[in-house]
Amino acid sequence: MIALYVAVARNTVERISMRFGRINHRNMFRLLIMTMVVSLVTLFIFGRQYSRLYMSTNYSIHPGHRTQGEVELDRREIGMKPLALPDVSTSKEQAIEVERNAPDGTVCVEKHRVAFPKLHKVGGNTIKEVLHHFGFKRRLSFLLPLPFNNSGLYPWNLKPEAYLPPQGGAYDILTYHTVYDSATFHQIMPEDTVYITIFREPLSHLKSTMNFYGLPERWGITGDTPVSTFLADPGKYDPKLNYYRKYPVAFSRNSMAIDLGFPLKYLKKVMPKDVNTPEQIKSLVDAYVSQIEKDFHLVMIMEHFDESMVLFRRMMCWDLQDILYFKENSQSYSYKHENIAPELVQSHRKWTPVDYGLYDHFNRTFYERISQQTPDFWDEVRHLKELNKQMHDHCDRGLGNPPLTVPATKWNKEFQIDDEFCLLATMNFNCYYALYAERNALDRKLAERPSLTPTTLPQKDLKNVENMWPLFRNYCVWCGRVKKYCRPQDYLMHLKYEGLIKVE
Repeated sequence: MIALYVAVARNTVERISMRFGRINHRNMFRLLIMTMVVSLVTLFIFGRQYSRLYMSTNYSIHPGHRTQGEVELDRREIGMKPLALPDVSTSKEQAIEVERNAPDGTVCVEKHRVAFPKLHKVGGNTIKEVLHHFGFKRRLSFLLPLPFNNSGLYPWNLKPEAYLPPQGGAYDILTYHTVYDSATFHQIMPEDTVYITIFREPLSHLKSTMNFYGLPERWGITGDTPVSTFLADPGKYDPKLNYYRKYPVAFSRNSMAIDLGFPLKYLKKVMPKDVNTPEQIKSLVDAYVSQIEKDFHLVMIMEHFDESMVLFRRMMCWDLQDILYFKENSQSYSYKHENIAPELVQSHRKWTPVDYGLYDHFNRTFYERISQQTPDFWDEVRHLKELNKQMHDHCDRGLGNPPLTVPATKWNKEFQIDDEFCLLATMNFNCYYALYAERNALDRKLAERPSLTPTTLPQKDLKNVENMWPLFRNYCVWCGRVKKYCRPQDYLMHLKYEGLIKVE
């Protein structure tokens, strides 16, 4: 390979020499060889630094962690007995001094550990931002893909060399894109982790997916009814799985189920063919649905988002302020409300039977779960909607306004919606990702810093926070990324939480 490189380099020099006539071949070639040597040495040194930064002896290698190939060969079979999940109502390992009254009047303990395998186009970004907000204030440890590739764990890349080590010895929250695999998740996350997921009505999911990834253009579909055109012959437009790495494994066929770990080897068995009778397909789908029901403590429904968030809050014993949210990635497009003929809906059911099986089952059992709640459940849902609107109205006016005081209720203690609350609620996920990477590097002292001495700022200086980037560079590791993704107010707040800036 080196000899080939040298030969190509020599040929390139000779061509340049022939063109310009008066270049000394020998000196030019020597200069090129020296440049190659310097480049190789630089790459070697950088590689050692990178390795030392991320693959240090502190790196948490999980015993029994399997390679991607082993996961594929040994992927969970439909109907296999699931790993036992803890009873989250009684888990005491992470009783971190926060207790409050549950809706039924008993005392519950705030839970911190959550596994949320993020599916595509189901409202997952909004839930992820709620988890970001909650975890940031409590300095929880997120399982982070290596900077800066927040989809670096997708689809089957949940292995130690692809993510940062935990803070404090264990991960608290997993919420980035990766295909769910029960065995791998349970190797990585502590035993008292709460497992949640969310589904969306499959036809609505298809429309959103087609819009987000520009599928009509990609598939050459024109006209005002692209969804109907697609459903008239879906195999013509979307015949395969395994798209580019940054895209889902499947665009239109059982994509929610595949993100949630449905084995690819079963896909042919759930497609309507002569060898696959409707009874056989239903049996396979039902077995998988049963598996997911055993694996997850809570399955949320996008069409009932506020109700889902209240169920989540009650299960986690959080305060109502912890689940206030801004919608993420909500878009409008021409065919969002396209009417689909009944026969094409049936065509879609046959094309993606596992997604329909999941949604139909958990949409039905969702209201069964609500029926088991205390009578004030719907009052809490209404209160959440009202508080969310108040938060939107206040934060949309910008920073610098007097704080809004929210009185205490049975679901929340008194709190203020102030500038800090609005910054956390509106921070984009790339900024959260950058700040969590900063926090991880700081905690492990994985980079040299000019100073870790806290800086004291007078209150009046906060009016010129946009001019503080020179000060911030005394602390940041990934300065360029932080400045690209975060507002200066975001990073100032981060430094205050880290104790590196004090305001008097």
